[in-house]
Amino acid sequence: MGVSAFLIVHNEERRIGRALDALRWTDEQCVVDSGSSDRTVEICLSKGVTVSHRPFDDFAQQKNFALSLTAHEWVLSIDADEIVTQELANEIRQKAISENPISGYRIKRQNYFLGKPLKFAGQGRDCPLRLFRKAKGKFFGMIHETVSVEGSIGTLNGLLEHYSTETLTEYLEKLKRYTNLEAERISAEGRVPSLPKALVFPILKWIRNYIFLGGFFDGKAGFFYHSLSCYYDWLKNIKALRLRRKATLNLEIMNR
Repeated sequence: MGVSAFLIVHNEERRIGRALDALRWTDEQCVVDSGSSDRTVEICLSKGVTVSHRPFDDFAQQKNFALSLTAHEWVLSIDADEIVTQELANEIRQKAISENPISGYRIKRQNYFLGKPLKFAGQGRDCPLRLFRKAKGKFFGMIHETVSVEGSIGTLNGLLEHYSTETLTEYLEKLKRYTNLEAERISAEGRVPSLPKALVFPILKWIRNYIFLGGFFDGKAGFFYHSLSCYYDWLKNIKALRLRRKATLNLEIMNR
C-alpha cells in the first residue's frame, strides 16, 4: 500500500521546496494552489509535482478537495511550513504496509517560533491527527481545520517539525487574513463574546500560558509568541463584534 501526501498552498515560495524535499519518500505528492503570485507553483513543478488550482473559500473545503485528488489508501496532510523528519517517514512507511485495524494516527509536532523551539505552555505536546486512511477521513472547519476519522486512532513516535512563523513580519502578514476568517467563523457559530470578555479573556489566557504554564521558560521566542497570540485573540474578537454590529444594523434597516 502506498502513501499520498497533500498540501494546500498560497504564496509559499520560501518554504514549499523544503516541505516537498522532506516528502520524497511518499508515493505521491498532491499540491492545491489558491492563486499564488510568487514562485510557489514554479518550484512545485520543478520538483516534478503536479499542481491543481482552486479558489480559496475555507481551509476544510480546500483540504477536502486536495484529499479527493490522492490515489493511495493512506494519506498524509502536511502544511508548507512543516517538515517530516526521517524517523517519522520511516514509521509512516512501516504503518502503511502493516496489517492493522487503525484508521488514523496522531503525529507529535514540535512547534518553532522565530526559529526557536517552543517547549512549554502546551507547545511541546501538540499532537494533530495527520495520517489516515483516505476513505475514513474528512475535514471540517473554516480555519484551524480538523479531520474527523471514522475508526480507531493511534499515535506515532516520529516528530513533525512545524516552523509556523520565522519572522515578525511574516506573522503580521498572516494576521489580517486569519483574524478575518476567525471573526467570520465566530460570528457564524453565534459565539461572539461581549465587549468585556473580548478584551479581558485574551489577557487571562496570556497570564495562564505565559506565567502559570511556564511560557516564559521559552525565552524571547516565548514572550513574543504568547504576546502576539494575545493580540491575535483581541483582534479576532473585535472583528467579530463589528460583524455582529453590522448584522444588527442591517436587520434594523430591513425591519423599518
